[in-house]
Amino acid sequence: MGSKIIVIPFERIPRHKNEVEELSTALKQFTLKDEDFPPLPKPASGRTIPSASTGKSTSLKLSASKWKRFRFFPAPLDCYSNAARIPCWFFEMLPLEIRRDIYRIAMEDMGYLHFPLMLRDTIKRGTNGFLPSFLPLFCLTSKAVRDETIPVYLRNVPQVTVSAYPQNQFLGKFLNTVQDQHAWKALKALEFNYFAFFPGTEGMKNADLELVVQCPGLEKLKITMHLTQLCAQVADALDEDGEPLTWRSGAKSVEELVEWYRFERLFECDNLSQIDWRGWSYSGHEFGGPGALEDLAEWIKDEFSRRKAQSVEQQVSWYVHRGYDY
Repeated sequence: MGSKIIVIPFERIPRHKNEVEELSTALKQFTLKDEDFPPLPKPASGRTIPSASTGKSTSLKLSASKWKRFRFFPAPLDCYSNAARIPCWFFEMLPLEIRRDIYRIAMEDMGYLHFPLMLRDTIKRGTNGFLPSFLPLFCLTSKAVRDETIPVYLRNVPQVTVSAYPQNQFLGKFLNTVQDQHAWKALKALEFNYFAFFPGTEGMKNADLELVVQCPGLEKLKITMHLTQLCAQVADALDEDGEPLTWRSGAKSVEELVEWYRFERLFECDNLSQIDWRGWSYSGHEFGGPGALEDLAEWIKDEFSRRKAQSVEQQVSWYVHRGYDY
């Protein structure tokens, strides 16, 4: 059975009965009289202020009833008893641009925009794809509010980080739940901790790149690749029949990397301005991996400039991972 919340007005709570009576008595004794508010003096020139509606001059005198509207004293308690249950009826009448600014300010105040969205920390098996836990709480207000707030969140969150194939699939399905592709268009920064490195799902090796291409507003992209993705086994010596005797690890060429991962698709990203390439390995043996990553980054930069006259900043770094990170 569902629970029901009953809101009890302040004045009906027994322990506050005396406080209510004392405050009501004080309010009755506090009255405003016209003589307490004499007319304001006229300007030195002796002119009066014309009325905006009639054009005639009007007096600056304010009566007690006008001053009372400003409520310089506490309002009766019954004015606030149902305040929590009264919706902000005029909010939906505001222009969408103003509502978006209000949503953004609220998200910043609640801390939702201070840190990147790490899907690994929020997505579990059975997670609700329509209302995942990482969304701001006011997304639960209604479907209309949800569709307005999700693009605001994705546009202003530092970045969205994908670390596994299930997270890749979840993110795509989640973005599709917002009408008119607004969520796809709002996403500004993506990070792939293990780009196309999905053991057991070799047939989906390009799933991360396909996710990137579907985000027309994407500006920043971070790609992390393992040494084994940048190198291949090369025959070091051959026997009399031409069969390899020994093998060694060697860096893949730019052409091999572009063809295998279909990096040509990156040139469909019209708003991309920065790509951060990161390479890693479990040992200090690099086998030409850093050089292959640098060559790939340089090629992509040159091709963006040559094909689209688009400047895309490239950053390349390499680190040795001393432990497992799942």
